[in-house]
Amino acid sequence: MTLLVPVAILLGVLVVVVHTQSVRHEHERRRVAALLDASGHTSRLRSFQDALVIAAQQVRSLLDSTGAICCGIDAHGQWLGMIVDARGFRPASGDAVDTLRELAMENTQPREIDLEARLLPVRLSLPPARTLVLAVSSAASGSPVILAAYLDRRPATGDSERARTLGQFAVQADLSVGNARLYEELDNAYRQQLDLNRQKAEFVATVSHELRTPVAAIIGTIETISRLGNRLDDERRAKLLEGAVDYGERLSRLIEELLLVAAAEQSTTTVRVDDLDLRDLVDRVVAETAAVAGGRVVATVKQVTGRVRSDKSKLHRILVNLIENAAKYAPDGPIEVEAMAAGARLLFFVTDHGPGIAPEDHERVFERFVQLDQSLTRRQGGLGLGLYLCRQLAGLLGGEIVLTDTPGGGACFCLAVDRNLPVPSDQPEEPGTPVTAGGVLRRPETPPLASSGRRLRLSQVAQ
Repeated sequence: MTLLVPVAILLGVLVVVVHTQSVRHEHERRRVAALLDASGHTSRLRSFQDALVIAAQQVRSLLDSTGAICCGIDAHGQWLGMIVDARGFRPASGDAVDTLRELAMENTQPREIDLEARLLPVRLSLPPARTLVLAVSSAASGSPVILAAYLDRRPATGDSERARTLGQFAVQADLSVGNARLYEELDNAYRQQLDLNRQKAEFVATVSHELRTPVAAIIGTIETISRLGNRLDDERRAKLLEGAVDYGERLSRLIEELLLVAAAEQSTTTVRVDDLDLRDLVDRVVAETAAVAGGRVVATVKQVTGRVRSDKSKLHRILVNLIENAAKYAPDGPIEVEAMAAGARLLFFVTDHGPGIAPEDHERVFERFVQLDQSLTRRQGGLGLGLYLCRQLAGLLGGEIVLTDTPGGGACFCLAVDRNLPVPSDQPEEPGTPVTAGGVLRRPETPPLASSGRRLRLSQVAQ
């Protein structure tokens, strides 16, 4: 009888141990099953933002937290985060993402963080909570993912099962977010290629039309003069020949534009730096565009002191293209041209008072083959390369072009280039020629245009 008592006690202990282990195994099984289920939800994603949202949702479900956030690096190299809580999902603020990145750098291993012990700026940048469970995937992937869950209870001491679970899920989340980002990049590249192919097809059709028209006119003029011979009086013959010359110049301009674009894209365009007279440059541009602009160009050149050096021909081409563009899309009202020097920059304004350009098209107009109004292009001619060429040439001159809206309607193209363009190494330089390096573009206040009474903010080099 006395032996039965220890045996009974031993059996009871064994039963307790077996039960405890059984509970632990069941708990571990459920945890693994939850991890697999969460991984399954994140493995079929195709959008980077969706991947962040789903990962945050799975974190919230895994840890039974009040909210969760997932942060990752997008295709442009920028950190983004998505928050999921009872209110749904929304983008995380920049402060929250920055705070989580700092905390992740401090805590490379998954852990629970007592937010109440943190400084006020940290607590204010994150959603209200007492505990933050944080995990970051391996940085070896090149674009790590940060996962965080918010809890209203005190943090666990020592090795936290919640933190361990989150760390294990971070590996899968890293793969899923990375795959979604890659898929999005490939999809965007594919769509861009389709759009580029469409633009090229339209470009080939436009070039064929634009080249065929002057060639047909020149051939027709020659055939008319040859067929009629002496039956044409001198005045009629002179008009026909003048028209043929005009079409020949138009054909030459089209070919020159195509060659310039090809050279700019292949980085074979040469830059010739010389002393520049702004007044002379603007006068020549106004004279050349007088016919196409119908005499509507109003030019203002501010007094410039000191030496100015740039590529005259390329500045000339940019300004002519901008004025012709204004004349084409703004058939009425003055076309204002203003030139000035501001610090280390030369600034040019070409302003029209037409219908203007929609904000969503402010960057698109500088793309290749883009023509916003096909009817005007067909009626007046054009390849959709003028503004694209302007931006390419502006870059060669150490500058940029900014498109803004004209108060009251219209468009204003603002060109800013280096005032003292560095002389190319293969160009002979006169003794004593100062060479100034370019700088970072800023947007300072500049004087208002006399004709419109408005004030613009333009790019200028930082001193």
